[in-house]
Amino acid sequence: MITKNLVDWTAEEGKDYSYTASMYKEVVKQYLRYLTHCSVYMGGSYINYSVKGDNQKETIPVSKAKQKEAVKFLLGQIYEMPEWLNNKTLADHLGEMEDNVGELQTALTRLLTNPSMIGRIGTCAKSSNDPYTQQEFIKDVYETIWAKTIKGQSINRTDKLVQYVYIHSLLGSLDMLPAEVVKNKSFAFCLENSLNNDNQIEAIPVSAEELERQMTISTKESEVKIQSKSILYSQLTTIKSLLASRIPTSTGETRDHYKYLLYQIDKLMK
Repeated sequence: MITKNLVDWTAEEGKDYSYTASMYKEVVKQYLRYLTHCSVYMGGSYINYSVKGDNQKETIPVSKAKQKEAVKFLLGQIYEMPEWLNNKTLADHLGEMEDNVGELQTALTRLLTNPSMIGRIGTCAKSSNDPYTQQEFIKDVYETIWAKTIKGQSINRTDKLVQYVYIHSLLGSLDMLPAEVVKNKSFAFCLENSLNNDNQIEAIPVSAEELERQMTISTKESEVKIQSKSILYSQLTTIKSLLASRIPTSTGETRDHYKYLLYQIDKLMK
């Protein structure tokens, strides 16, 4: 609704479209905020500032249903994004925006295969009575991104991009990419950084008790992340088998796409 009418609402007769461009950026920023708010449900917890006598737990894990809802929403945004962000009227006046859309799709896809995110979900599952496990999370993501391939259906430009990024992200998470391949801090980097800030370093009091607590937390996170990587490796082998089975029955650009993805996996898994 907003992007469809942005030119009419913001452009002035006899002036350029710089104000329209700035307002478009603000719309995108607000959209990123919504995605960020949604992402915290994945592996998240509600915090209660409990006091003596209130019988409340300090933290309560987000329910499995709410986490699955958040994952479904974010996956949906990957595929719905081009319809409203890459608006033809805006593109006519502001220039082609497909690169921006692709970068946002890339960032969201990377988020869903990041070991830190999967580790968060694993940590949350340990303290939940009805856990949303890492395995179920990966299954939900896999069955969405590879749905058409699993069914032997034709795939479009967005499908190819997301599948490529998904595999590239898996390989990166498993330390299989060459050292010279680095993350591109582009339009989408702000999203990816804001949605995944587990690696930020904070100054902390270094009392003996605090140091012991931090070391314990670090160890627990490492254990979960190790498990996350084993799950991601299993996912990569599943995709490898899927691609190998679909290449003989595919044609044209789809066949070439699958062959290239399989080539990348084989090359980097050696």
